[in-house]
Amino acid sequence: SIAMIAEGCIMARVCHMNTCPVGVATQKVELRKKFPGTPEHVANFMLFLAEEVRTIIAALGYRSIAEVIGRNDLLRPRSNSSVRTNVPQPAVATGAVNKKNAPKRLAKASHADLSKFHAESPPDEELRASWVGVARNGNAHQNAPAMDDDILAMPDVMDLLQKNDGI
Repeated sequence: SIAMIAEGCIMARVCHMNTCPVGVATQKVELRKKFPGTPEHVANFMLFLAEEVRTIIAALGYRSIAEVIGRNDLLRPRSNSSVRTNVPQPAVATGAVNKKNAPKRLAKASHADLSKFHAESPPDEELRASWVGVARNGNAHQNAPAMDDDILAMPDVMDLLQKNDGI
């Protein structure tokens, strides 16, 4: 995940082997000493991410993320030549790579029809506003209660969580 990378993970893909080269996912003391990350790294990344989201939303002419949630009429498929010009782009996005090293097109993705995600006109604002920002205090899933809900409702688990003294 991006939060792990912000914390110092190099995606070596050996998490399950207890041999993480930077000490992120290990119980070995000698490897854990190498760990460079702090919670502040993740918090700082999230602040920068939020600032970029605010900048993009403002560039689109909106004041908050609540105004764009559910607005699939704002989505447009990216053409092969489209590049965001307001942020630095890697060579692949700008077309500055030579043709031998051009990005590969995935066969499965080339047949995906995403047209249902795009809309020509804005959704009914009253309907959209009826569910944007609504607090969700019910089940975690719409189809049935989750097992987590049952476990968290157990009196001994609730007591343990409230005492917060471990097992």
